[in-house]
Amino acid sequence: MSNYNYSLLKFDFMLSKHPSNNFSAYEINQMLNSITESNDEKTKCLEFFVSEGILQQNKHMYYYMLNKTPYMGVYKNLPIIRSKIDNMILKTLDLSNLNI
Repeated sequence: MSNYNYSLLKFDFMLSKHPSNNFSAYEINQMLNSITESNDEKTKCLEFFVSEGILQQNKHMYYYMLNKTPYMGVYKNLPIIRSKIDNMILKTLDLSNLNI
């Protein structure tokens, strides 16, 4: 798994463990800063979450749409996030240009 994909999983885990569903742009930025130092990776990560409907953006606020993970609870979003990552990878591959 690439560092970027791992960052996506870590970001979702942080969002799911947070007690709130609503996040300011500042809070989102702080979370992304704790995951990676790469500005490009932070931007891609946030774009992924918004484009996949995991975060809904309303001006400078974001609303988390997936399952929350209670304290000491089981993280239930792993299959969802992995599926979305797999779909993203398939979208980036142009299978029509592959000669097998």
